[in-house]
Amino acid sequence: MEYRNILKIVKEPIKSCKWGFLFLTVVLLGGTFFSLLLPEILSNYIDNLQIKSNGWLIGCALLYCATVLFGCVLHILNTYISEMIGWKIGDALRVNLFEHIFKFDIYRHKESQSGDFLERVEGDINLLLGFFSSMSVDILSSLLLVVGVLA
Repeated sequence: MEYRNILKIVKEPIKSCKWGFLFLTVVLLGGTFFSLLLPEILSNYIDNLQIKSNGWLIGCALLYCATVLFGCVLHILNTYISEMIGWKIGDALRVNLFEHIFKFDIYRHKESQSGDFLERVEGDINLLLGFFSSMSVDILSSLLLVVGVLA
């Protein structure tokens, strides 16, 4: 396959998920915000332990618990969205690659072992699916967290 043809095959499924990527970015930004908010709440709680009233300290503790719970919900939503995007892109790539394989001449199919093409396509697609669903999201969220800490 030519380089441009491969880019075209990969670019079309990614373009079809642009709203999913936008929603995923918003969820990642929200998760990063709550991750950065937790140490701020905790330091405020510790700094004012002797000064403030018990009602304020209880409110601060409840805010901390609510922030942790909402951060977990965002993490679950983040995982769900990234898996859905990965599966959608993976399925579209499977269709494109199998369509390409069926265009091979019969001699090439007879030359290969039974299931060889299927094993190669599934292995490559599962590798890409792992990249889209977890690795890219983990890298992006870590990058956002580092930028937030530095800011």
